Amino acid sequence: PAQAATAMEELLAAESPFYVTSIGTPGALATYGRLNQACVPQPFVASSHPALGDPVGPPWTTGLQMSYTTEALLWGAWLKQNLADEVPVTVAALVMDNDFGRIYADAFESWAEANRDVVSSVTVVKHPPGAASVTKEMAEIAAAQPEVFLAMTAGEACASAMDESAKFGLTQTTFVRFTPAGCTENVTYMMPAGAGADGVYAVGPGLVSLNDEAYAGDA
Repeated sequence: PAQAATAMEELLAAESPFYVTSIGTPGALATYGRLNQACVPQPFVASSHPALGDPVGPPWTTGLQMSYTTEALLWGAWLKQNLADEVPVTVAALVMDNDFGRIYADAFESWAEANRDVVSSVTVVKHPPGAASVTKEMAEIAAAQPEVFLAMTAGEACASAMDESAKFGLTQTTFVRFTPAGCTENVTYMMPAGAGADGVYAVGPGLVSLNDEAYAGDA
């Protein structure tokens, strides 16, 4: 992020850009204030952080993807619509212990608090950022015997969470399991998760996996 801020200052001093876009949340959060101050558009930032989709605060910045907050609320809407005969349900969430995970968790817990007829309780189990395996955390979640499982994480932890959900029997005991929209790529996440990826749900844009051999001949 510090390098991004420095590089942006150098860019603005040397050029007169029509617009600037960026990939990733840390760099975008480090630069969007300066770009908005300079009235330089920053469209389609490859991030889901809700701060980048605020039309009032930084009007010159727009996100490319739906925000983590929107995704969490859509999980709740899905539960209300599709588990009407089962509610209220118990929910367990695997949460990355950083700003990314907290946004997901805060949004869903607020929704659950306002919809106690749909969600009776939310068990939150956190894991450190960058963890490749979440076996210990998934064991704690399985012990809580939730009826719904939500993964509020990213990277290798996504595949690990799906894999462990099968090993701990959550694939049989839960009504539904959600993985984040950013963890749906076939080769990176679904294949490493093995049987744990079977039947998992995600709120997402329906993008084709470019690394999937099944689409190799798709123009």
